[in-house]
Amino acid sequence: MPSDPSDFRLPARLTEESLPQRYQQPGFFAECGQLDRRLEGAHVARMRELQRQAIEDAAYHARREFNYSAWLHGRARAGADTKYQIFRNQKESEGLAGDDPIMRAQFGVIDDDIANDARLYLRQWKPSQE
Repeated sequence: MPSDPSDFRLPARLTEESLPQRYQQPGFFAECGQLDRRLEGAHVARMRELQRQAIEDAAYHARREFNYSAWLHGRARAGADTKYQIFRNQKESEGLAGDDPIMRAQFGVIDDDIANDARLYLRQWKPSQE
C-alpha cells in the first residue's frame, strides 16, 4: 500500500488475480462453521415466524373487514325496514283518523314515539371488534 494517497491507482482492468478470493464456507466441524450453521438456522426460523405472523395478521384483517361489511349490510337493511315501518304506521294512522284532527294528533304522537324508539335502537348498533 503506498504511503502517499496521491500515488494510489486502481488497476486499469480487473482480472481474476486482482479480485479477492471467493468466500469459502468453513469446514463442517470447525467452530466458525458450526456458528455459521447455527446462525443460519436461527435466521430461517425467524423468517418462518415472521411469515406465519404476516399470514395471521392478513387473516385477522380480512375477518375484521368481512364483519364490518356484514354489519353495514345489516344496518342498511334494518334502516330500510325501519323507514318502511314508520311510513306504514303513518299511513295507517291517517287512514284510521280520517278527518278527525284530535285522532290525527294522538296518532301522530304515537307515530313519533315509535319512530324515535326505532332511531335510538338503530344508533346502538356497532360492529364487533373481532
